[in-house]
Amino acid sequence: MNSERVTVEVVVDIPPAQAWSFMSDFSIAHKYVPGIVKTEILEGPATGVDAHRLVFDKSGKAIDETIIHWIENTGFNIRLHQGNKPLIPFKYAQFNYHMSKLDDESTLVQLAMIFEAPWGLIGRVLNRLLFRPLIEKRLIGVAAGLKFFYESADEFKSKEESDRFKPEVKVVKTPSLDI
Repeated sequence: MNSERVTVEVVVDIPPAQAWSFMSDFSIAHKYVPGIVKTEILEGPATGVDAHRLVFDKSGKAIDETIIHWIENTGFNIRLHQGNKPLIPFKYAQFNYHMSKLDDESTLVQLAMIFEAPWGLIGRVLNRLLFRPLIEKRLIGVAAGLKFFYESADEFKSKEESDRFKPEVKVVKTPSLDI
């Protein structure tokens, strides 16, 4: 599978243990992800591998997210899907949360999306020209919202509240993956 990976990182000015308590709470995505208004944990584990949630946008449309890999106090990977099918328009989509201690009072958070478009050569061109720039912009917004929420423990009410943190989010250049 020839996949693309987009990664961003942001320094969150809270201790790593506090950052992990937020990151590992699978029920609060709507408190920091722009455009998501509700998170619903489905039957089964509430956290860890196989935890499954639905995240809803303003229109009521839901995306399934299932944890496929979990490393305690460090991060986890989520498969993005719609029921038993991949998240449209992708052949595969995955979102990764990762954190590491910078010092006792600050934590580096990395967010990544790994994705593959269908359609062969046309899909690879769309990855570069359309999907990758849109996903990069979306990840910057998620990282800015996450920083605002983690540092204030207050759900952002307006886009402007988290947008002020966008300049602190760095895009990490990553090559295509062959997985």
